[in-house]
Amino acid sequence: MSLINRFMRQYLLSHHKRILQFKRQPLAVQEKLRTQLIHQAIQTQFGQEHDFQNIGSEADFKQAIPLRTYEDFRPYIKQMMEGEPKILWPDPITWFVRSAGTTSGQNKFIPVSRKNMVGCHNQGTKDALCLWYHRHPQAHIFSRTGKGLIMGGRYYAHPNPNIKVADVSAMLIDKMASIGWYFLTPDFKTCLLPDWEEKLHRIAEMSSTQNVTNLSGMPTWSLKLFQRVLDITKKDNLLEVWPNFQLFAHGGVDFRHYKKHFQDLLPGDQVHYINIYNASEGFFAIQDQSHSDDMLLLLNNGVYFEFLPLGQNDKTLNLEEVETGVPYEIIITTNAGLWRYRIGDLIEFTSLKPHRIRIVGRTTEYLNAFGEMIQVGHTDEAINQACKSYHAKLNDYTVAPSLEKNQTLGTYHFLLDFEKPPKDISAFSKAIDLNLQALNSNYKKRRKNDFIIGKPKIEILPPHTFFNYFKANEKLGGQYKVPRLRNDSMFIDQISQFIKS
Repeated sequence: MSLINRFMRQYLLSHHKRILQFKRQPLAVQEKLRTQLIHQAIQTQFGQEHDFQNIGSEADFKQAIPLRTYEDFRPYIKQMMEGEPKILWPDPITWFVRSAGTTSGQNKFIPVSRKNMVGCHNQGTKDALCLWYHRHPQAHIFSRTGKGLIMGGRYYAHPNPNIKVADVSAMLIDKMASIGWYFLTPDFKTCLLPDWEEKLHRIAEMSSTQNVTNLSGMPTWSLKLFQRVLDITKKDNLLEVWPNFQLFAHGGVDFRHYKKHFQDLLPGDQVHYINIYNASEGFFAIQDQSHSDDMLLLLNNGVYFEFLPLGQNDKTLNLEEVETGVPYEIIITTNAGLWRYRIGDLIEFTSLKPHRIRIVGRTTEYLNAFGEMIQVGHTDEAINQACKSYHAKLNDYTVAPSLEKNQTLGTYHFLLDFEKPPKDISAFSKAIDLNLQALNSNYKKRRKNDFIIGKPKIEILPPHTFFNYFKANEKLGGQYKVPRLRNDSMFIDQISQFIKS
């Protein structure tokens, strides 16, 4: 093991005591954090409007501050982006992460304080590597020539010259310590190229001759890069190009659809995969076990968590009150001034000692046109099982309800983009239908005897249709994802029109 790797491993493992503390005392750590956040923001405009100086208990906190969506915060964020100080957070905030609204299509601008960047985003990255090295002490991703591959991001123009707007990847790259570039590829300039295809080609060219040991990114865009590298090198798999590759950290989409792709490109068992929950608002959770991709909730990284049961309007639960197997909307309060913010993600706890979660969908991504309440976790699992049974490889998909004129029977319209389609589409469609019935009793009741919902309508798209659609609309990059579930046909209609044109 190289001296550099030994030093980095020991440095990263030094964070393990902090992780053990919040695993052993989760509620105490979170309560202390909530008190600190309130105390720090007493003199802000938001703190004065909500009487922060008189907030003591958890009950006080909930009574003083109502739950808020991004639209509720938009006026405050507008003030901040115009340069007004101490609006939501006491420290000057000059960085805003632009987050593309997957379902609404409207951009959000998320404030990022220095504490949020250092103590949440950066700390989460360290925690991920700490937990990985703890499980794999002989791992060797740092060396004199070893490089971590990063996909990069981009800046966005803003009329206020003192304000910087970027996606989260670009912000982290911009603020990275100089020594970090010693271990990374490509260079700073290439990482921030605004043209995604040009960037992808340059990264592939540069990395194809380097000793790449790890990569962090969304599976969809990572696969595009991998294929470019293989096209350039004419190799059969990526380990022939990068023989020391060991780690892929992924997030943003359900990895189960892509794992077979990765295993074909990175054969054998030397490559490890880590599931991470890193959003524009912060780094929330990390896979901490080799046998399961459930994620450990990070409780001491500047984010206070609450959990709202589905169907409730405002009665949130703390860590002592949650149960396993129940979907909750996750509510966050951050060290960048987002107070009781409805981020829009749905999670389930898989363990309470310690608190581990899995993402089961979005509050805006569900199907309920016929009273069935299908979540994205249901369709993900149903399609994943069907792909396994029929040896198919899926790139991405979207689903919407369909009810033709003069018909009383509804159905689900699936658009499926395959890397390798199943040979028997009819059997594949039936498998999805049966899987959904097993996963959701409401769907099963409405499917029985074609009572309310008919057989799914499966439409196989030309390969890489979603990628080409985003390219044509200048929406390539990690900020843009296919909206998998919609209760209207808008996105399906857009894809259909794109194919015709």
